[in-house]
Amino acid sequence: MPVLGLTKLEAVNAMLESINQSRFSVLDSGGSWPLKTYTASIGSSAEYILDRVSRSVQGRGWKFNVVRCKAYTLGAPGVITFGTNVLAATPAGPNQFRNWAIRSDQAYDLEGDTATFATGTYHFDITTLHDFDFCPPDIKDLILKEAMTEMQRRFRGDSDADRMIKEETAKAEIRAERPKDSMNAMPLNQTPILPSMGDGGGRRGQ
Repeated sequence: MPVLGLTKLEAVNAMLESINQSRFSVLDSGGSWPLKTYTASIGSSAEYILDRVSRSVQGRGWKFNVVRCKAYTLGAPGVITFGTNVLAATPAGPNQFRNWAIRSDQAYDLEGDTATFATGTYHFDITTLHDFDFCPPDIKDLILKEAMTEMQRRFRGDSDADRMIKEETAKAEIRAERPKDSMNAMPLNQTPILPSMGDGGGRRGQ
């Protein structure tokens, strides 16, 4: 399947370059996403960080991974179980003001303190997790910038490099396409999260 934007290998190599490491010709990991296994190599460490940051970024909810007002129907009283790739489930539509949450892989009614729902149809805005290669280019760029930040903080610790990556991350955050607004009381990720740039790079105490 064609990949738009960065491939995972390109992203991993960009992370390695950010800490002055040589590029890899292939990914040094095994298994299939999401059940990946990682080795002790620096390339595999970069991929592990990329996958972890990818989950965190996607969890905020974007246009490509938010399904609005998805219906779950129970033919008898029971539990509402979500797929293993679900990162968030927000009550929506006729249920938008209900106080429901996720516990384990199921919906939980915090008002009734129960995971058992009556017969009927329930609506949620669903945020889902996807492999990096299947994310749109704008989200890939944002994931990469945040992963580069974590990579260089862990392996290099250069405050000047950190500041420059923050500026690039802010630009990627603004470009990233958000989900269309809905009638939900708690809108999903409608405002860019802009990092503080501190003192703009000036030096103190000279």
